[in-house]
Amino acid sequence: MATSTTIFTKYQDGEIMEYPVYRTTKIPAGALVMLTSSGYAINGADMASCTFVGVACEEADNSGGSDGTINIKVRRKGVFRFLLGSAAVTDIGIDANCLYNNEVARDGTTSNDVTCGKIVGIDGSTHAWVDIDMR
Repeated sequence: MATSTTIFTKYQDGEIMEYPVYRTTKIPAGALVMLTSSGYAINGADMASCTFVGVACEEADNSGGSDGTINIKVRRKGVFRFLLGSAAVTDIGIDANCLYNNEVARDGTTSNDVTCGKIVGIDGSTHAWVDIDMR
């Protein structure tokens, strides 16, 4: 039933969200973070049935815990610098996919193509700036 009185709806800007961490998992600060199909945070990787959610704001060490024993804060917006093999200016504008928790790959070069954003800049021949809002 709809309300006819004032309600105080909880709010957050959505830039930083918390997710429960998968069992026996350690996620370093600054790492790409994905959710498993069961909804637990893991390190970014080229893995099937996972969804990219952002970049770890902090370290979360659930090495000795079970699913969801701890949470991790993840930044969901922004432009981040990650490793990209043989980075070139022609990569600007293409999708970036999770390869490892600290490295992205060009779209179509990974098995599972877990998109984590768009490449918006190149830093030398080994790094790319990735806008994670553009996924």
